Amino acid sequence: MKALEKAAAAAFVLLASYSRAEKPAKEFEEKLVFPGAIQETVHKLKLGEKPKPSEPVSADPEVAFARDFHPAYRRLATGRIDKILDQRLAENGPGRARARYDWPVEVKSIGHTIASYQHYNNDGKPYFHGGLDIRADAGSPVKASAGGTILFLNNYSSHPLMWSVGIKDADGFIWEYGHIDGRSIPDELFRAFKSLRSIPAGTFLGNVCRWTVDSFGEPFHHIHLNVVAADNIRMNPFLFLKPLDDGSAPEIMEMALLKKNERLQGYEVSGDYSIMAHVRDRVLHNKFYVPPNETTFSIDGGPPQLVWHFDTVPDRTYIHDFFVPGQACGDYECRRPIINLGFKRGKRASRFPRTPGKHRLTLTVKDDALNAATKTFFWTVLPEAGANP
Repeated sequence: MKALEKAAAAAFVLLASYSRAEKPAKEFEEKLVFPGAIQETVHKLKLGEKPKPSEPVSADPEVAFARDFHPAYRRLATGRIDKILDQRLAENGPGRARARYDWPVEVKSIGHTIASYQHYNNDGKPYFHGGLDIRADAGSPVKASAGGTILFLNNYSSHPLMWSVGIKDADGFIWEYGHIDGRSIPDELFRAFKSLRSIPAGTFLGNVCRWTVDSFGEPFHHIHLNVVAADNIRMNPFLFLKPLDDGSAPEIMEMALLKKNERLQGYEVSGDYSIMAHVRDRVLHNKFYVPPNETTFSIDGGPPQLVWHFDTVPDRTYIHDFFVPGQACGDYECRRPIINLGFKRGKRASRFPRTPGKHRLTLTVKDDALNAATKTFFWTVLPEAGANP
C-alpha cells in the first residue's frame, strides 16, 4: 500500500509540475496507471499558475492552478473505521467523541454536519452533506488538525470558493479542508505538495474564504471539513476533534403517521405505513439546525431499534429513504430535518406493527455531545379492509 500511495502521489505531482512548467492553462487527458488493479483516469486537467496575492480571485479556470474535482486520491485512504470506533469505546464510553485533534479554525458555530439534508435550487439532486461546515470569520487562519502528507492541493471546480487541501494522516485518514482562499495558500505548502514532504499538525494552510451567500441573515463563511476512511467512506469529524462546549439538547418537534411519503392527519392507520419525526439539533447557534447524531426508538416497551448513527453517512441513494421527500428541506433559508423512522439500509420491510389496537413509540435522539431528548407518540392501527374480525 505504501508503494501504491507513493506512486499515485508522485503521478499527481508529475502532472502538476509538468503542467506548470510546460503547458499552462491547457486541457488534456492523461491516464494514470497505479500498481495492481487500481486504475483511474484524470481528465480535463485545467492547468495554470497559483493566483498571486495581488490578483483578484477569478472564476475563470485558467487563472488558478486548478484540477477538476476527481476522487482518485481518495483511493489512497487506508484508515479503518473499526479502529476509531473501538478506541472511542475504550477511551470515552459508548457514543462519545474522541478528544484528540484541535479544530482547524476558531469555531463560531457548526453550520452543517455530515447528516445535514442538502437540496439547493430544486435541482432534483439532494444529498447528505458528508462533512462539517465549521463557521469562522472570513480571513481567519486555517491550520491542519492532523499532520501528514499532502495528497492534493487544488481548486476542484474552477470556482474561486472551491480551493481545497487534502492531507493523509498517520492513521491513513484523509482530511479535506474546503473553501480556503486560494490567494492565501502559502508557497511552502505547494513545495511540500510537490516534494511529498510531510507537514506537522498546526501547519498554516491558508485563510477562510469570504462566502458570497448569507444564510438566515448571517454570513456563512466556513471551512468544509471531510474525513475520509478506506473505501471512500466519509467519517464524522466529531469523532476526531476535541469536544465543543455544546450543552444544547436536540429537539423532537413532532411525530406523525406516514403513508407513501404522505403525512396522514390524525392518529389512526391501516395497512402498510411508517412514522415520520421532525427532529433537530443546534451546535453553538440558534438558527442553523442540523439532524441529531443518533436516532433510536422502541415500540410498546420493546427493545430499542436504531434508525441511524452518524459515525458515517448512508449511501447517497438512501437520501429520500432517510429524509421524507417534500417534507424535509435543507438550503440557505430552510432547515427542516424530517426523517422516516422506518429507514433501514438495505431493507424495505415495515418496522411498525399492523396488529389492530393502540400502540406506543418512544423516540430518543442524541447529539455528538451526548445531549439527549425523548418523546412518546401514540397511535391506533385499524383492521384492514376484508380482514377477519
